[in-house]
Amino acid sequence: MAGDITEQLLEDVSNCVAFSLQMDESTDRRDIVQLVVFTRMVFEVFSIKEKLLGMISLKGKTT
Repeated sequence: MAGDITEQLLEDVSNCVAFSLQMDESTDRRDIVQLVVFTRMVFEVFSIKEKLLGMISLKGKTT
């Protein structure tokens, strides 16, 4: 299943006319920093698709 998702994402990125990577970080209730990464792709027919690429817990804590 993960391979299919990766293949679909690679196909979408190669077929789009433009894409952007977006990142946002947030601190949860335990003071652990979470980084979310997603992409937005625009296709020739002006359709837009967004995909969540991952959520990563960053090392260290906020003060």
